[in-house]
Amino acid sequence: ENRMLDGLVAESALEEGIDLSSNQYRAGEESERRSMRDHVRVLEQTVGELTAELKDKSDLHDKDQDQLNFLKSQIRDLEKEKSLKDNTLNLPYIRSVVVKFLSTREEHLVGVLKELLQLGEEEVKELKAAARTGKSWLGW
Repeated sequence: ENRMLDGLVAESALEEGIDLSSNQYRAGEESERRSMRDHVRVLEQTVGELTAELKDKSDLHDKDQDQLNFLKSQIRDLEKEKSLKDNTLNLPYIRSVVVKFLSTREEHLVGVLKELLQLGEEEVKELKAAARTGKSWLGW
């Protein structure tokens, strides 16, 4: 009888051990799932923060690009303005060339007048004819 009783106790202890191990295994799995869910939440939060940071940087980049385009436009306008000023000769020089031509009728001044006054071909022909005939472009 004792042997039988000892066998039943041993068998019962073995079954409880298996149940205990099974419960411990399930508890471990649940703990791991909780840990994974927590990790996923942290990763989702990080993704949200990085997405917001990326949007801020993208907005800043767009503003910088707009400012760059504006400044490039300003530079082009200033270069155009400078070019116009550089190409515009001063009035005393123009006056001097015109007076010299009118008083001397020197044909070589026709090229200078063409450039200064941006004359067309027809106007250049008239000036050359006036220089050859001695007749003024103005008719005197």
